[in-house]
Amino acid sequence: MAINKENIFVQLKYKLYVGNDGDEVMIEETPDDQLFRFTTGLKMVLPKFEEALYGKEQGGSFDFYINTEDAYGDYVEDLCVELDKAIFKNEKGEIDENILFVGNILPMMSADGHRMNGKVVDVTDTNVKMDFNHPLAGERLHFVGEVMEARPATEFEIELVKGHHGCGGCGGGGCNGGCGGEGGCGGCGSEGGNGCNCGN
Repeated sequence: MAINKENIFVQLKYKLYVGNDGDEVMIEETPDDQLFRFTTGLKMVLPKFEEALYGKEQGGSFDFYINTEDAYGDYVEDLCVELDKAIFKNEKGEIDENILFVGNILPMMSADGHRMNGKVVDVTDTNVKMDFNHPLAGERLHFVGEVMEARPATEFEIELVKGHHGCGGCGGGGCNGGCGGEGGCGGCGSEGGNGCNCGN
């Protein structure tokens, strides 16, 4: 069955590259035992990611690009901010250095209650510098892979996704920033996945 926008359950394996032509770097590859999966028409992945797969069938290969403006946009310097180190204290009034270290991704809450992930860029005695840009901001995405399964989604699969809205895979803004993951909840696809979230 060809992939279209009418609730098709899709499983893929792929490699994701970023960088300029002739200087690309592979940053993610789906493990054979953890195919990336999503259902079309449910906004689980970036629109351009899903659209690039329309017409593909099981066993078909794909090789396409998603431009920066259709992926995660430009890198915004204003999203790199200095925060008072005191806000990172736990209930005991202590700073947990097993959590607050350079390179770690921390879930944060904005003043208006919006949940977002930030990367710790620098830690001083008084301040913490956090980067709230998507890990793939400023990048053009290059996907190469194969469709492993394409079939109509069951009602259960559709309702499961609707009950966990925002947890998708390649093509969106995932929980961790990676493009792949189990159960369509990981990776490049929506807000709340396991990877680069290349889908939303």
